Amino acid sequence: MATPRALRGVARPRVQTVGELLAELDDGNLRIELDRTGAAEWSEHRKHLLLDSILRGWPIGPLYALVAEDGRRTVVDGGRRLGTLREFTANELDVDGRLTPHSDSLSDIDSKTYQDLSSGLRSAFNDYPVVVIEFDGIAQEDIRPALFRINDVDRMSAAQRRMVEAGKFGEQIRELTSSAADWGLTTERIGFSNVSLFYEDVLGRVIVAVEQRDLRVAGSDSAPLAARLRAGHPAPPDVYAAVSDALKSLVARPELAEPAVRFSKATLASWLLLMVYAQRQFGPGVEHYVGYLMEWLEPQRRRLAAGLDLDSEPPFRGEPMADLPAADLLVVFNDRAAVETMTSESLCIRDAVLWMFLVAVGGVPTLDRPPVPQLLVLHDQIRNSADLESVAAAVHAVEWGRWA
Repeated sequence: MATPRALRGVARPRVQTVGELLAELDDGNLRIELDRTGAAEWSEHRKHLLLDSILRGWPIGPLYALVAEDGRRTVVDGGRRLGTLREFTANELDVDGRLTPHSDSLSDIDSKTYQDLSSGLRSAFNDYPVVVIEFDGIAQEDIRPALFRINDVDRMSAAQRRMVEAGKFGEQIRELTSSAADWGLTTERIGFSNVSLFYEDVLGRVIVAVEQRDLRVAGSDSAPLAARLRAGHPAPPDVYAAVSDALKSLVARPELAEPAVRFSKATLASWLLLMVYAQRQFGPGVEHYVGYLMEWLEPQRRRLAAGLDLDSEPPFRGEPMADLPAADLLVVFNDRAAVETMTSESLCIRDAVLWMFLVAVGGVPTLDRPPVPQLLVLHDQIRNSADLESVAAAVHAVEWGRWA
């Protein structure tokens, strides 16, 4: 009986000193790969904590390395730790001797760089032992799931765990995430990081919604979403291209340079779904109206969330939705962006609110093309009462979420 492929890989521990590992980095026999787990970049404080642990002789956890056929190794988890150590020996990072618990010996070397340490301390640092777990014979596509299981990332949702093992579909999502970083999908620009695969989770949901022409399947309560992730086959090229183009248009918008325009995971999903469908129905020119709306709506909804009043009038451009109860709808949007954020109902409610605002600011060239006729019915139902209950009932009544 043949051994399953996933069982043929070998993981073995090996102990090396910091000095040996850094020497291998310098001669090219060891390299650092970009993080596969979606962890955020390290802060200076976290780097100082690592140095502090080593100088105290405390454990820092193992590195994980993939061994190639020629014997060269690639660090696939722990690269930031190794990079920090190299940064320290290059005198680009100093010691923080004020960290707790207090140590007189560390206090004495506060703000010192590697070259400023005594020869004895440098030797102790270089001789510090590090456990390296070597993967030999494991397939590339198996590495990422293995790392998550080893590190027990229990903060991930069930959908996020499924994304890790979503086959070719998961590879597409990771490829898109990597490209999006060049377009502006970063913590500084959108307001949250990719810890726990937040970017991949959003993009996976959006692609499934576009593929099935129904944003309700993107909900966390959606059985079709779970089934799609289990299937793992790649999204069709036209679907992937539509989401890719919309994501690039969205995160590259100049409005995101404003500090008051920042997304959460929930609002990124909603703005991206709006951009995909709007571009599909009305062409690429609609992205300017989406940006125009975003520039007003995001700061104003944040003001309401903070208990403040609107400080500017909505930029509505006449009929047919000039009488939208803007503040009330933003309250509804905020509620569904803070509670049950990724359920099918919340996705539909936020999407409907954004679409009504897009029509109100003149972002659609015709009132005859879907989904505008459906929005006009929705508008009539909530014009005089736009609390959460009435909006939810109206969204359900018009069966919002299914794309034409």
